Amino acid sequence: MQLACSIVRSTETGEEIVDDVFVKMWSNRAGLDRINNLTVYLYVAVKNTAINYNMANRISYVDIESINYELKDLSSSAHDMLITDEL
Repeated sequence: MQLACSIVRSTETGEEIVDDVFVKMWSNRAGLDRINNLTVYLYVAVKNTAINYNMANRISYVDIESINYELKDLSSSAHDMLITDEL
């Protein structure tokens, strides 16, 4: 949610974007088995949805370098890989 909020600069809109990503993912759940790394997929989906929101609402361009967000370690642990495989 922090990533979406930092791009759209609104907590409420950021929450809605994350909700929309999960709803879309649930709607397309049949294809989840093709996703190798769910964490990266979600980060990219939220980022793209937030940028598309800004473009659709004619919000000025956000420089990705200026976003104040620290990306967590994306290396998959054995547990994460097991969960991803089960999904």
